[in-house]
Amino acid sequence: MLWLYDESWPDLIHPFASAIDSPELESPETLTCIKLDSKPKYVRLPEGDKEVYDAYGPDSIEGWHKKHHVFKG
Repeated sequence: MLWLYDESWPDLIHPFASAIDSPELESPETLTCIKLDSKPKYVRLPEGDKEVYDAYGPDSIEGWHKKHHVFKG
């Protein structure tokens, strides 16, 4: 899968970062982990600083990038 959909933002398609081939991307200081309500117990979360959400976070992907001043558009 290369993208996901959230009914909170029906006009947006959210690509996975791994689907974007760009040398311009920098590693974020904090990871955002979503959909923990459907994560199997055996799956470990990545190490380091992170925001975790049972469903989706409060921002669209575009909103997150704008809030963190990394929007390229």
